[in-house]
Amino acid sequence: MRGIGRALSTIVGTVLVVLTIHLWLSLVATAFVVAVVAIITIGARSSRWYITSFGTAFLILTIEMFGMADFAAVHQIAWYRISDNVIGAMIALFFGLLIPELLIGLKRMQLARQAEAG
Repeated sequence: MRGIGRALSTIVGTVLVVLTIHLWLSLVATAFVVAVVAIITIGARSSRWYITSFGTAFLILTIEMFGMADFAAVHQIAWYRISDNVIGAMIALFFGLLIPELLIGLKRMQLARQAEAG
């Protein structure tokens, strides 16, 4: 379930960037928000709350989208980021849950065949 937590954390960071851009904060206010997020990210890097995913999403997207006046482009980038994270979480769940079960089943079948033969 870590993949879901990371994806949700990144989505929250992305939504916060969109909100920050829509508010048209001053440079000082934006710098303050970025500093607070950076401090929280660094301070909580070893926590189990996936703060690092949130912080890096916020910091990277803020750098990428700061000063953009085209709100449609901001929303498009945010939706791409969110959909990429959801797809990534689904792929991680697929490989983390389904593939190991298939491998365990194959191993059991192999052991059963060996027991029958030997």
